Parts: sequence; C-alpha cells; structure tokens
Amino acid sequence: MLGREASNSNRDNTRYYKSNKLTEKSDVYSFGVVLLQIITSKPAVEKFEARTHIIEWVSSMLAEGDIKNVVDPRIQGDFNMNSAWRAIEVAMACVS
Repeated sequence: MLGREASNSNRDNTRYYKSNKLTEKSDVYSFGVVLLQIITSKPAVEKFEARTHIIEWVSSMLAEGDIKNVVDPRIQGDFNMNSAWRAIEVAMACVS
C-alpha cells in the first residue's frame, strides 16, 4: 500500500518538474522527503538494495516492521520508539 502511494506522490512531484510551478502539495511532499532524510541520515536518491528512492526504501522497511533500521544508525537505539514512529508517520503522510 505505501509503495503505491509513494509512486503516486513521485508522479505528482514529477509534474512540478514539467510545469515549474510549486504548490502546497509539492511543499508538503518535499518536507516529507527532507524529514525522512533527517530520520534515516540517507540521501533522497541512492541505490538501496535495488530501490532508488528513500520513500520506497522506508516503505519496504516499515512493511517488514523494521523501524530500528530506518532510524539513523548513529543513534544506536538511544531514542524513544514512539517518537520515532510518529516522526516516520508524519513523513510518510507528507509523501503519500
């Protein structure tokens, strides 16, 4: 489910590149991507085990219930799990 939503959002973001017009939707989407970058310490686009976009990578990790490996490894488990879930939920809602 998240994968489909992410691909729809990617399509919406691609519309910006074609039209060069920013909208509230593109701002919210961009905020979600930046928030995911902060949470994971990963770039927006990188080769993640055959996945190229951070949204797809996070979605697959969440589908496996693997939140600990989504959060920046430098934190090494020293974080509130509920806060991490909430931050990821907000980010994923922005890119959906």
